[in-house]
Amino acid sequence: MNQNFYVRFRVIKRKIASLELNTLTAQEDADFVLECSELLFAFLRDIQQVIRMQQQAAHNRYTLQKQHLHLINDQNARRQLLVDHVRHLRQTIDELQKSFFIRDEPCLLNLTAREILLFYRLVRDAGILNIEPDLASAFSFIELHFRTANQEHFSYESLRKKYYTLDEAQFLKMSKLLEKLVDVNKNYLSGNSATAL
Repeated sequence: MNQNFYVRFRVIKRKIASLELNTLTAQEDADFVLECSELLFAFLRDIQQVIRMQQQAAHNRYTLQKQHLHLINDQNARRQLLVDHVRHLRQTIDELQKSFFIRDEPCLLNLTAREILLFYRLVRDAGILNIEPDLASAFSFIELHFRTANQEHFSYESLRKKYYTLDEAQFLKMSKLLEKLVDVNKNYLSGNSATAL
């Protein structure tokens, strides 16, 4: 299978996001729109083809398992066949993940959800992150890519609400966390850290 649809999707998404009519001639606008449409069509066609192939392979395996698994009397041969089927199932899932679901487990942060959001807000307001003004993409990113010791999964709505409810205690705690970062940076600069570059 070896196709990374996520990377292709991002390329197409960037190209479509850059579409602005009236910046070129009418013919150039039309050509660019047509090019984006062709890319999207080819992308969806390729996804459909891969899914069709995986579906056929899964169906063939299932048919073989159903017909032969209970006919084998030799325990060792039956066990080996089961091991082979399990290996195939795992390989199929791995290939599907690489092609369609590129993200792994969310990164564990030693922060609370409110601290993550406040940190995000600070780097955003300081201009460190060059991000679109809408917060929906940020909440979705945090929801998909991070977790805490107390929260395996964030909900989009919960993140949205927490982003707008800040208090002084949070600011004080964040100040202490930021001071720790400054101290680590000072250690790097002085060469006192074992992990300094």
